[in-house]
Amino acid sequence: IGIDLIQANVTYTADTFPPNVNITFPLNNTNTSVTNLAINFTVNDTNIQSCWWTNTSGRTNQTLANCGTNISGFTWIEGINNITVYANDTSNNVNTTTVKFTLDTIAPNVNITFPLNDSTTASTSVEINYTVNDSNNGVGLNTCWWTNSSGKFNETITCGNNISARTWYEGINNITVY
Repeated sequence: IGIDLIQANVTYTADTFPPNVNITFPLNNTNTSVTNLAINFTVNDTNIQSCWWTNTSGRTNQTLANCGTNISGFTWIEGINNITVYANDTSNNVNTTTVKFTLDTIAPNVNITFPLNDSTTASTSVEINYTVNDSNNGVGLNTCWWTNSSGKFNETITCGNNISARTWYEGINNITVY
């Protein structure tokens, strides 16, 4: 008696690992004044399917044409930006990575309040009083410094601290606070 055997084979690959996603530029917690800063990233997975990104608000959700394409040509918001890059593979494993950077294109406001410009004094130890503020969405001040016309002094100071305990030259002194 002839027996007909029917045989079926199946081969499959189990993929339980998500893609490896890494933002290489900018570094996390970077400060920049470049409004269209490129976000460079890498994705590694044998079966990569798609990549996309979103910004701080989550309202911009952009699919990338190619997972090897960096994010460029986008103007970021003033202040803190959080950019998340997503990648998924053909087994629907998803992974993300996020970078935070601060865009600051607004210069702080510095105002010397004492002595008045072009004033004359009988003392060579006048305290220089000034105000400084940065109205950029609470980003804050990073560094302040001052210099005088002779170039003898060029010192970093804590922003908002007046310049004191200095003996100035006899004659004209030009003080600049940055």
